[in-house]
Amino acid sequence: YEIIIFNRWGTEVFRKAGNSDNLEWDGKNMNGKDLPDDTYYYLLTVKNKNGTSDSHKGFIIIKRA
Repeated sequence: YEIIIFNRWGTEVFRKAGNSDNLEWDGKNMNGKDLPDDTYYYLLTVKNKNGTSDSHKGFIIIKRA
């Protein structure tokens, strides 16, 4: 698995690869700082056992209370 998070301008703000047990994202950038409230876009790539991969994309809204 690999997940990449982009801000509204298409700048990559987070990237992580590994198995499904460690692909958590806590709303922080790659330097560990909280990202501001906004809409972020993700690209999740799942590599299959047969060597192919599937990609899923969508958005996440951060709204802190």
